[in-house]
Amino acid sequence: MAIPTCLPLRFFLVLVFSLLVSRCKNKPSGEKLFQELSPEETGLEFENKVIQNGENNVLNYSYYFNGGGVAVGDINNEAIRFPTNCI
Repeated sequence: MAIPTCLPLRFFLVLVFSLLVSRCKNKPSGEKLFQELSPEETGLEFENKVIQNGENNVLNYSYYFNGGGVAVGDINNEAIRFPTNCI
């Protein structure tokens, strides 16, 4: 008796789908991944000033006006905060 050629493919797809679904977990809605810190806590003060003029406007440079920022994080769990520019 010959095994149909699509059977291994179906088995593989069902296996992958089952593994993906089993790894899904609902996180509590109150749990935050990031926390906003004040300039007093971080020692950093940042202001993103964007000045519009004839050529420099939102129609020509839409991503420029989305804004940048500064993130501060403990990258390797040493309790040392590293500032990073977000562009």
